[in-house]
Amino acid sequence: MKQIFFLPLVLVVCHLLGCIHGAPTPAKQGYDISDSPIHTRGYTSGIYYPRAFSLKKSVEAIKNWISKNPQAFMKPTIWYSGWTKAANWSKHAQTGARELTHRYGGATAADIIRGQRGSEAWNRDDWKVVCQEIAKHARGKAYVVTGTEVQPDGTWLTVELPELQKNKAVTDIIEYRVSQKDGKLVLVGDLKHKGNGPAARGNSKQRGQKQMRKKIIKLH
Repeated sequence: MKQIFFLPLVLVVCHLLGCIHGAPTPAKQGYDISDSPIHTRGYTSGIYYPRAFSLKKSVEAIKNWISKNPQAFMKPTIWYSGWTKAANWSKHAQTGARELTHRYGGATAADIIRGQRGSEAWNRDDWKVVCQEIAKHARGKAYVVTGTEVQPDGTWLTVELPELQKNKAVTDIIEYRVSQKDGKLVLVGDLKHKGNGPAARGNSKQRGQKQMRKKIIKLH
């Protein structure tokens, strides 16, 4: 009788300990932490950051850490922005970013910030400041996953991409797109050397028309 009573008691205690220590729980399907001004939930590099790991440091403290720890950027930085919607499903670029962190062994800006306990009180502008600092100190190859819909005034196009393009230590900015056909990642190109891509400029037809107009002007 004691053994029958003891086993359920052990299970209850283990469950309570798991709750106290913030046991990992699945992220919501289709949830994108970039949708929230405070990036404290969800998966990025395949690691769930439970609420138990409270984010505490200030913006200036994180910026100071970034500037003094170049070794943190020896691996590729992974970025993401936007989402792709189809008739029966939608997929955020964050999901593709998780795939790239496994493929290339890198980390997202959110991973880096959370690893240093950024403040839960941060608003979107605070995150922009720190993400810009990360882009400024990134090196080697950077990867970005974009959706077919990207906010023109979002952090990626207004802060992160321009900073990565100016950063001479960044050799490549490889863009992948979440396909509307099947949700898989499709290689788009290098935003570092071309200067932009479908997420940052017009389509190829428009570019071709501009190039043709330039040629005509030169001929005259």
